[in-house]
Amino acid sequence: MNQLGRGFRHVTRGGLRFDRCPKAWVKDEARSAALVLSDFVFLDKHKIMPDPGGRLDQSPRFLESVDIIEQTRAEIREAKDRAADAKNRGRGGR
Repeated sequence: MNQLGRGFRHVTRGGLRFDRCPKAWVKDEARSAALVLSDFVFLDKHKIMPDPGGRLDQSPRFLESVDIIEQTRAEIREAKDRAADAKNRGRGGR
């Protein structure tokens, strides 16, 4: 509540309107992302899709999420490989 007894209200310069603290919005987005990741891990482990049918029968949001997760996994693998190579070079190639 603000000083006038009203709830949180804010309008940004770009015209975005918030009726609650933006931190709460970010927290909700993080929770949603964690659920998507959890679902992805389960589905990937059991090699199943969330909806019946093939890849093209899945929701665009799911497919986009899978692409982002796979790209991030590949970047993490590459970073780990580079770090391992650098560590090995530092040891004289052992």
